[in-house]
Amino acid sequence: MSELDNLKVALKLRLDPTWFIEEVVGVEMFPKQREIMSTFYKNNYRDLVLACGMRAGKSALAAMFAVVEFAQLLTLPDPQSHFHLLRSQPIAISVVSTSESQALDSVFSNARTMIEDTDWFSTFNLSIRDLVVRDKSKNILLKTLSSWSTTAIGRSNKTVILDEVSNFERTAGRRGAWQVYTKLRKSTDTFKSAGHTIAISSPTDPNDIIMTLYKRNDPKTLRYLLPTWEMNPNYTEEELRQEHRFDLAAFYRDYACQPASVSGQMFPEPLHFIRTTNALTQDHPNIDTLRVLAIDPAIRNDSFGVATGYISPDNKIVVDGVARFTREHDAPYISPSMVREFLEHKIRTHNIIAIIFDTWMYPELIEHLDALGVTPVQHIVRKEDYDRWKELDAAGQVEVVWDEVLQHETENLYIVSERKVDHPPQGSKDVADCVANVIWFLATQPLPVTEVAVCQAF
Repeated sequence: MSELDNLKVALKLRLDPTWFIEEVVGVEMFPKQREIMSTFYKNNYRDLVLACGMRAGKSALAAMFAVVEFAQLLTLPDPQSHFHLLRSQPIAISVVSTSESQALDSVFSNARTMIEDTDWFSTFNLSIRDLVVRDKSKNILLKTLSSWSTTAIGRSNKTVILDEVSNFERTAGRRGAWQVYTKLRKSTDTFKSAGHTIAISSPTDPNDIIMTLYKRNDPKTLRYLLPTWEMNPNYTEEELRQEHRFDLAAFYRDYACQPASVSGQMFPEPLHFIRTTNALTQDHPNIDTLRVLAIDPAIRNDSFGVATGYISPDNKIVVDGVARFTREHDAPYISPSMVREFLEHKIRTHNIIAIIFDTWMYPELIEHLDALGVTPVQHIVRKEDYDRWKELDAAGQVEVVWDEVLQHETENLYIVSERKVDHPPQGSKDVADCVANVIWFLATQPLPVTEVAVCQAF
C-alpha cells in the first residue's frame, strides 16, 4: 500500500470508523453496532455505556472499538507529541476483563485476531503476543488486563474497555467493580476529551454497575440499554422466549435486559387463565373426577381462599374451581361455621379426596374433614411452588379457571427472596396460594387411595 493510500485510509478512519471495520478489516457489522460506533465518534462522546443481553454481539463491538482506537494511534506520525506526552511514555489501549483467561476468549482475542488477519496492519512493525499487540517504534500498545484496579496506576490509557463489568467482583476492596471502573477511567484523563472509557455488560440486577452507569445522565456519555434481538438481528424475541420458556426469569435478565422484572414481579409475563365455569360455583360438577382441595386462611382472619383441581385424561393439571371468603364489614372474623358448611358440601358434591393446607389456624376444621374421609396434607407454599406454576403455564401443562381476584393477586405478587413470594401492603395471595398448592400436590404427590395420616411436606 502506497503512502498516499495510507493517508487516505488514515483520513477516512477518522471520518468513518465503521468504514474502516467493514472495508479494511473486512468484518460486517450489525446495523445496531454500526449505529453505536458511528454515533459515538461523530458526536465526540467521552464514554460509552452499553448494557445489552447475552449473544447480542457486544463483545465483538467492543473488540471493533479496540481495533479502531489502536489504528487511530498507529496513523499518528508521533502519538506522544500529538497528546503532549513525554516521548518515552507508552500509550495504551487497555481491555479489562475479570481474568486474563476471559480476555483471551473474548474482546482482546477478537481484536488481536482482526489485527492479525488484516493486511493493512501488516504494513506496520507490530509485535503480537498472547496478551499484547505493540508498535515499539511509536511506543503504543493494545493490552489486556485483569480486573485488579492497581494495574492501571501509572499507565497512560488512551482508551479503557471494560468487558462484562457487572461480573467484576462486587467488593469494597481493590477488585470491586466501582474501584476498577473509577481508577481506570481516571487513567484516561491525560488525554482529555480524546480519552475514552467503554463499559459493556449484560445486567445482573437492577442496581449493578452497568445499570447504575446507564441511569446517570452525563451529556458526554453515550448510553444504550438493548435486548439481544435489537442488537443482533440473528435472534428474535420469540425464539429466545421459546428457548427459555421454562425459565422466564433468565429470559428477562439475560436477554430482555430487564433485571428489574426478575427481582420484582413473580409473574412478569401474564399467566394464562381459562374462561370457563368455576367448579366451586356449581352444585354438581363431574363427580367421576377425583379432586383435591386447598384452603388458605389469612393470618388476619379477614379472608379465606379455596381452590380445587384434578388431573385430566391427557395428563394436564386442571384447577377448575377457586373461591374466596371475606369478613363481613362489621364482623370481627370470618364465620367458621359458614366455611365448614361450604367445605362439607363441596366434599360431598365434588369428589374431594385430599385437602391441602399450610397452617393449623383451623385445627378443628381439619380434624372434622379428616373424619369425613378426606386426607389432610400440610404444605407451606414457597417461591419454588410459584416457579412450578410459571413453568407449567409456559409449557401449556396447566389450566387454571379465570377469576378476577386470582388474576389481580398473581399480577401483584413480588419476589422477596429465593424462597419467599409476597403481596403488596393491603393486598392478598390467599387464592393464589391455594392454586399453587393444588398444582404442587397434583404435580408431585400420588393421589391418596385410602385414608392416611397427616403428611408433613415442607
